[in-house]
Amino acid sequence: MAVVSGKSGWVMNGAAALACIRDWQISYTADLKAAVCNVSRGAPFRIQSIFDWVGTWKSYGPYPAAKPGDAITFRGAITGTSPNVKGVEGSAIVERVEITCDIENGGIIEHTVTFAGNGALSRTSTSSWTNATTYPTPYPARLGKVETAAPAAVPTFAELGDVRNWTLSLQVALQAYASSSTALYRKRVVGPFDASLTIGIFADNLTTMVPLPNEVKHVRLYTEAAKYWDIKWARFSGVNGYDVDIETGKPVGCTLAAGLSGVENPGAGYAGGWVKDPDGTAYWDGSQ
Repeated sequence: MAVVSGKSGWVMNGAAALACIRDWQISYTADLKAAVCNVSRGAPFRIQSIFDWVGTWKSYGPYPAAKPGDAITFRGAITGTSPNVKGVEGSAIVERVEITCDIENGGIIEHTVTFAGNGALSRTSTSSWTNATTYPTPYPARLGKVETAAPAAVPTFAELGDVRNWTLSLQVALQAYASSSTALYRKRVVGPFDASLTIGIFADNLTTMVPLPNEVKHVRLYTEAAKYWDIKWARFSGVNGYDVDIETGKPVGCTLAAGLSGVENPGAGYAGGWVKDPDGTAYWDGSQ
């Protein structure tokens, strides 16, 4: 067995090669069951059990290649070029995507896709996989900002000052199962959708601009000058880590936390909200 560099890896979803992949990982396990009895000589014995696997891929940009709840055919190439590509593949369901914008350190907007197996994982040597050839489009995090508005038929947005970073997590509750029909592998069905977000800020005091616990806001997380993730609505749960560092004199700051509140009253009765990507595509609007 040779030692290889990870630099030659890539990811495909079915026949589609994904662009600007930074990293992919999988964990392949069996849920072994241990038992001790009067004739096991004071130690456990273990039996074969159900296979399972989970994984992630990381990429640059604010547009994940799959949404929570999507059924995918994960293909992770380890090394090689056609006709001698080595890797793993299997059917899976996307559980979560997380988009991060680090304004403070001037990074690149990035995201992580987390998925879980929905059947067997295979080790593969193939001639049919191809890497992506599209050049990456960088999205500088320095252009990120956050706007909030109170629920209203025509909301009035105001920019939240001194934002250091933001992270948006979108997920579905995957429910795992195994049966006599799943061929010794764990499978999943898709449960409810949810979203959460954190916003790191510098704040000399908790002004009226800072959403406090229990407040609900329509939130825009900007990825470019005129494009943003649109969360209608988010209810804030906490102002966390409000740190006044006397010894070093670092700038005073905190982290705001919120979660999706998909039904609110914007003034004329209760209505349904949404989560939309920077192109206006609905990740969730109640119709999924």
